[in-house]
Amino acid sequence: MRVCCSRAWPLTYGQKSVFALMVVCDDEYMKRIYTASNLPDAHIVRDLLGQAGIPAHIFNANAIGALGDLPMSAAYPQVWITQLHQAQHALAVIAHYQRQETNTTNKLCAACSETNPGEFEICWNCNAALSEAMLLDKT
Repeated sequence: MRVCCSRAWPLTYGQKSVFALMVVCDDEYMKRIYTASNLPDAHIVRDLLGQAGIPAHIFNANAIGALGDLPMSAAYPQVWITQLHQAQHALAVIAHYQRQETNTTNKLCAACSETNPGEFEICWNCNAALSEAMLLDKT
């Protein structure tokens, strides 16, 4: 079993000295599968991959705070997988996530008549299933 190591290197940007933390891994053992625009997006993708049985890790989770001292490409959160044979499956999971459209309709709960956002599957008010709910136009 291969273990990745972390190292910190001093870097100088202008008059500032910062330490860059890098995870050193051979590409044979880990692969960057997704670069997110923000941390919540990276967590969603990591969790979707985990639900699909693909172990994944987030790198650069807090690097966005160093934006300006680090290049933009180095500051975005990245999702990496540890099992390369699952790369195609991981890309399919991510592609499905990116194709999903936001539901802009509202649902009316049949049990309590409360309005719920269209992507809800359970009523926020009474916890009843919304599969039988009436769809309402969003106004």
